[in-house]
Amino acid sequence: MSPNLAFAHGQLGAALLFSSPSDEAIAHLRTSIRLDPRDPLLAMRLTRVPVGHYFCHKYGATIEVAKRGILSYPDFPLSYRWLAPALGQAGQIEAGRR
Repeated sequence: MSPNLAFAHGQLGAALLFSSPSDEAIAHLRTSIRLDPRDPLLAMRLTRVPVGHYFCHKYGATIEVAKRGILSYPDFPLSYRWLAPALGQAGQIEAGRR
């Protein structure tokens, strides 16, 4: 109902991401993050952005946003889960293993 409801953007972005990955899904996730940067689910939202890039075969973007998420939440394991395969897909096998 409200275009400023961060939770709704996050949920819509996740639904789009897992049904038909697209730039629209990523845009909704980014809007959610921008609208509520103190969201208790922020680590999860930050992880879903690289998932969207990975599903769209944008491995360079996946690596970039996954690393930013890791800087913010180094103990949140899902960011690493998407960084490693993106590095492998980008040809950075050794970095992916580390």
